[in-house]
Parts: sequence; structure tokens; C-alpha cells
Amino acid sequence: MTRARKRVILIIVDIILLSISQGISKFFLAKYVGITDLSFVSILMGIIVLYLTFATLSNVFSTITRYTDYKTMFRVGGSILGAYSIVYIAEKIFYESTNSRYIVLSMLLSFLLVIASRLTWREIHEFVQHPSALLGKKVDGTKTLVVGSGDGASLFIKTAQQKSKDLKIVAIVDDDKNKQNTYLHGVKVVGTTEQIPEIVGNYEVEQIVIAIPSLAPDDYERIVEHCQQTEVKVNAMPKYEQVITGKLSVSKLQEIDIADLLGRKEVKLDQQSLKSNLKCKTVLVTGGRWLYRLGTLSSDCSILPS
Repeated sequence: MTRARKRVILIIVDIILLSISQGISKFFLAKYVGITDLSFVSILMGIIVLYLTFATLSNVFSTITRYTDYKTMFRVGGSILGAYSIVYIAEKIFYESTNSRYIVLSMLLSFLLVIASRLTWREIHEFVQHPSALLGKKVDGTKTLVVGSGDGASLFIKTAQQKSKDLKIVAIVDDDKNKQNTYLHGVKVVGTTEQIPEIVGNYEVEQIVIAIPSLAPDDYERIVEHCQQTEVKVNAMPKYEQVITGKLSVSKLQEIDIADLLGRKEVKLDQQSLKSNLKCKTVLVTGGRWLYRLGTLSSDCSILPS
């Protein structure tokens, strides 16, 4: 089905739901307020025209329904609110008696039906594509501990649950005390980074993924030190493009690179020059982060004693 046809169907569904909202409101309020057929039709037509105008301007019908998020719901809600507000003001100006209760009830029902229809379609699509994730079925895969519970971790965990067959997220750690014992996409935040060695043992973790893209180098190094107290593999979260496109697997995860700890690109040393200038000499290496470089010099250049 083409995108244009889907857009037309979405518009028709919204018009039907707006009409149903008005019809239900008229049915329940007929005994309390006088709503003539002419008034009903004029209000309905005004609401539909204004809603379609606002929704088109805010790209509501251009959004892929299965990716409906809070921003999309906000735009839909804003379009409905704008349409009903203008109709209400017009009623106030041109008619002596305004059917306030009718308009308010219709607006609330419109919010409920239009937004619920999009959320329902999103859940149906998710269920069809990934039934095991929604039904809570056991997923076999590499038991993974995720470090971080922010936006990056949320995207990683959600994508892993939906599209990866060899990743099983078993727990989350985060240093934010307010997030302890909370859940992110059904996975519990079970402790802090200092507790990583203990958590790895308790949950039989097979690998650790650091899912904090904006992490400062010093914090990165501190977390890696905690991870190195275990015997499991430590990886960084893949690039956003790979996560968004669903290309997640154990083989796609990136091992921690020294550049991640330095906070800049790794400097490639002239091995031969260092060897000729420093061999058999006493070298002082300062700064904790340079311990990594010391290991490199010792193993790669053979210029420092091991």
C-alpha cells in the first residue's frame, strides 16, 4: 500500500472518529441541551475542516503511524483542541446560547478516540512483528548487563528486545539513586556501577554494554575499571544508525577502545622511533590514564620492561 493511500485512510478514520464523538455527545446530552440537527451538522463540519487544517499543517498525517510517540500525540491533541476552541468561540459570537457541555464532551471523546486509534495501531503492528517481546516469552541469547538508563540505553534496550535474537537484557545499572529499583522497558535497574562485579555473578551476565553515549572520559574509565573486575566482555553501545535500523547482534557490539577512555582520537606512535630513542632508558609515565599507554609500550614496542 502506498504512503498516499495510507494518508487518505488515516484522514477518513479520523473524520469517522470525530463524527462518532459528536454523535455520542448528542445522544447523552439530548435531554439536557437543545441541539438541533442543523447545529449538530454545522459544528461537526466546522470541527472536521479545522482539525484537518491544523493536522495537515503540523504533519500529523505524514507521520508513520506505527512510530507514534508523545510528540505525535501532542500534535494530534493540539489539532483537536485548536479546532474545538475556534468552534466554541464562533458559537459564542454568532449564537446567544452556546452548547458548552456538548462541545466539551465532544472534545474529550475526540481526544480519546483519535489518539487511542493511533496507539492501538502501533501496538497491533508491534505484536504482529514481534509477538514474543509483547507476550513476555523467554528469549534465548547472550545475557547482557546494560550500564545506563537514559535515552541511549532506552533506545538500545527497546531495539534489542524487538529486533535482536541473540541479545537478552537481564539487568541495568545506573548511578542515579532516583532510578534504583525502577524499570526500563521491563528491565529492572538493580544497582550502581560499583556493584557491577556482584551483579554479574548474581545474574550470570555474559557481557556488559555501556549505553551512555555522552559519558565523560573520566567516568568511562571508572566504569571500565569496575567492569574489568569481572571476566566478561565489555562493549560500547553501537552507533545510533545501527541501533535505529535494528542491526543489533552480539557481533555488532563494539569492544571498548582506548580512544573512548582518552576522550579523543588515539595517537598512533612511531614505534621504530620510540624503540631507538627510549630502549634501555628509564621512563617516567605520569597520570593514571597513561597506564594504558604503558601497557601498549611494553607489549607492542618492547621498549619497556614488563
